[in-house]
Amino acid sequence: MKAEELKLEQFYKISSPFNHNYSQERLLSIPAAALGMLRHELLETIGSERTKGFLLRYGWHSGTYDAEKVTELSWKNKSELLIAGPKMHTLHGYIEEVEIVKAEADFYKGAMYHEAIWKNSYEAEEHIKRYGNSDEPVCHTLSGFASGYLSKVLGKKVIAKEIKCRAMGHEHCHVICRTIEEWNGVIDQELKYYEENSIIDELNETFRKLKIERDNLSKAYDVHQKLAEELLKENDLYGVANALYKHTCLPVLIENANLEILAVAGISEEEGNLYSRQLSQLMNNKRKKDVNQITRIKELNDFDDYKRLITPIYLQKEVVAYCSFLYKDLIPQEVDKLIIEQGALACSLYLFNERTRIQTELRMQGNLLDNILSNRLTFEEISKKSYYVDFD
Repeated sequence: MKAEELKLEQFYKISSPFNHNYSQERLLSIPAAALGMLRHELLETIGSERTKGFLLRYGWHSGTYDAEKVTELSWKNKSELLIAGPKMHTLHGYIEEVEIVKAEADFYKGAMYHEAIWKNSYEAEEHIKRYGNSDEPVCHTLSGFASGYLSKVLGKKVIAKEIKCRAMGHEHCHVICRTIEEWNGVIDQELKYYEENSIIDELNETFRKLKIERDNLSKAYDVHQKLAEELLKENDLYGVANALYKHTCLPVLIENANLEILAVAGISEEEGNLYSRQLSQLMNNKRKKDVNQITRIKELNDFDDYKRLITPIYLQKEVVAYCSFLYKDLIPQEVDKLIIEQGALACSLYLFNERTRIQTELRMQGNLLDNILSNRLTFEEISKKSYYVDFD
């Protein structure tokens, strides 16, 4: 039999009052616009990545099923099976015309090179109607069909890759089909789309990620509340460091711009000084000349037995200190970055309050002394004002 002689009636029951051959598979007629709308709904609902996987797998199963039907017929030679695939494409209405550029297969070795031009793909046409031109090929159902059909015929997994697409502005769609080995790694990123993932598994994974995010936000909120309490109690930077250590169980270092210890928690000051000297040495090497290069949160992996997560502490747009977490047997987590930034903000507020308090005290003491020397105050007024500025 020749591929040109193929008709859908050989495999499928065409709905007709004169057709009562119920042994054949039933064929449904679905308008291209309806399939285009289904594709649109999928894109809007589950996104482009999952839609691509869904359509490729749908096409794969369609192609595999057609290949099973085709191989049941008597063929002149196996090469005719390669031509029969594109013929089935056109019979289904997926494409108006297929121009085969090259169709070669070694059925004994399991090798294949199939190249064709698809003219007037319904999938490209529907995409253009709804979205205009695309930056990448869009004929996923057609590619999946070709992959499934040829894989079944060859007995080895074949992947069809669309290298040109009408939806990208090309005149026609152009596809190349080869076995995974013959692609030599080019289509490795495509293989994930052919893996069938249960929607339940995806929902479970989404739920797991949402739970992690919820727990992280809850933890970060607790730290925020504790840091706010420390500031309201007017505790010093040791109070901030201890609050961070209590919630993270990570050693905490707060250092000034010269990498001198301001506060530590979870380790001794002696250990803290050792870590500060190591960071100072790192910053003074030929590539990292200045610690002031650290202007945002950064993960440092330059040490032999630990890692450091460090973030700058700003005061009036200048970096005046640093807050760090130390990791000996662990690795930094995303929630740690959120917490350390809150810690740095608390340090900034503390330092700002301290600077404001000192400047205010000095100003008030200067004014008081000036008033005393000018003999403008009574003894009772002097005593009262001295009390408020802690002046003997």
